Amino acid sequence: MTVVNKIQQAKQSFTQLAQSAENIMHKLQNRLDYLQSQEPQYRQE
Repeated sequence: MTVVNKIQQAKQSFTQLAQSAENIMHKLQNRLDYLQSQEPQYRQE
């Protein structure tokens, strides 16, 4: 495998990881919003 191929593979891996992190953030934010709507005492002022 050439250096260029390794760099391309690394870029692809980081892109996939970034997308996964985005998805996790959205899921957590949705969960937090739901919990705060169900349990007002957990809302931060």
